[in-house]
Amino acid sequence: MTKQYSHKKSLTTFNVATAIVVVALHGVTAAALVNMDSPKPEQQLDEAAPVEIQLISPVIEPKPEPESVAKVVTETKVALPPKPQPKPKPVSEPKPNKPPVVEPKPQPEPKPTPKPKPAPKPQPKPVAKPVPKPEVTTVAVDNSDSEIKQQAAREQAVREQAAREQAAREQAAREQAAREQAAREQAAREQAAREQAAREQAAREQAAASNTPVSVSASEASWRRAPNISLSKRTRNKVLPGDAYSVLLKMTVDKQGNIQNVAVVSSSGNALVDKDALRAVKRAKFNPFKRNGMAVVGIVELPIHVNVN
Repeated sequence: MTKQYSHKKSLTTFNVATAIVVVALHGVTAAALVNMDSPKPEQQLDEAAPVEIQLISPVIEPKPEPESVAKVVTETKVALPPKPQPKPKPVSEPKPNKPPVVEPKPQPEPKPTPKPKPAPKPQPKPVAKPVPKPEVTTVAVDNSDSEIKQQAAREQAVREQAAREQAAREQAAREQAAREQAAREQAAREQAAREQAAREQAAREQAAASNTPVSVSASEASWRRAPNISLSKRTRNKVLPGDAYSVLLKMTVDKQGNIQNVAVVSSSGNALVDKDALRAVKRAKFNPFKRNGMAVVGIVELPIHVNVN
C-alpha cells in the first residue's frame, strides 16, 4: 500500500510540474513577441501567419503489476521525499503601445531522405564464349547478266510450253481424224456386211421359194448314205472276176438329199452293169446341196465305179 501511494504522489507532482513548464513557455513566447520591433509600413504582410503552439503531453509511466502479499510483507521500501518544485518565473506584462507582430514562422528544413541501401549486386553468371562463325566469302555477282539470263530462260520456257501445247493440239486433231476415219470405215464395212447379208437372205429366200434345179459340181456332192452296188446273178454270168467298170450318172437331188431322177450319161460298156448301178444309186442319199446357206434342188453328174470280185 505504501508503494502505491508514493507512486500516485510522484505522478501528481509530475503533472503539476508539466503544467508549470507549459505556462512558463507561453509567457516567454508572449514576452518575445512584445519585445520584437514593429515592422516597417512598406513591409506589412497581407495576412498574419498563424502561431503554432506545441503542447507537450506528460509521459505517463505504466502502472506496475501488483506484487504478491508475501513480497510486500517481506520487502519494505522507504518512500523518497518529493522533489522541490521549481518556482514559476515572473511573466512580464506586454506593453500596451506596441501591438504584437507575428513573424513568419521559419520553414523547417526538410530532413534529408535517407538513401536507400544499394541492392546487393547479383553475381555475374559465367558467359559462354561465342562460337566463332565460319567466314563467308562474298563474291560480287553481276546481277544484270543474271537477270538477262533468267529473262531469256523464262522466254525460252514459255516458247517451249507453247510448242508443246501446239504439238498436243495437233496430235489430238490427228487422233480425232483417225478415229473419225476408223468410224467411217467401220460404218462402211458394217453397211457392206448388211448389204451382203441382205443379198444372201434374198438368194436363200429365192432358192427356198423356187424348186428350179441348180447345177453343182461333183466336189460339192457328199453321200449321206452311199450306194451299195451288188451285181445280179445274170450280170455275174456275163462278167469275169477282177473286171472293173465305171458308169457316169446324172442325178437330180431334192432339197432333202433324196435322189429323184437318175440317167446314164456314159455307159460302162456293159448294159447289165449299168442297170445294176442305177438300181443301187436310187436307194442311196446325198447331203442337201446349199446355196447361200439354203438347201436347193441340185443336178450333179457323178461317176460310179463297179469292181467285180
